[in-house]
Amino acid sequence: MEGRKTDTTTTASISRLFNSVSPEQKVLALIAEVDVYKKRLQRDPSNELFKNQFIKLNFECGNLFLANQQYVEAKPYFEAADKVADRHHLKSCISAKLLIIKEEFIFASIVKAKNGM
Repeated sequence: MEGRKTDTTTTASISRLFNSVSPEQKVLALIAEVDVYKKRLQRDPSNELFKNQFIKLNFECGNLFLANQQYVEAKPYFEAADKVADRHHLKSCISAKLLIIKEEFIFASIVKAKNGM
């Protein structure tokens, strides 16, 4: 079957892992998977499977940080996914998440400036 290319072994292992661990362990596991796919993508930058998994894992990791309003931590994951996601179906979602993070940084700086007066 042609279409979306995914690494089903990794996807299945991540799904099993997510059902059995704490949120902190989920983040650590995702960060480790991101690193694995970053290295794979560096070795073979044209591999669509590696690109898709790298984008998906970075997107998921960024979302976990955003869910806890950890904008500084989320930003690099969305930026990394954005750099690789040329015509990926998550491209617009990634751009939207980066815009949310930028707005939060602006809002935080305004609040900080206002409180400093």
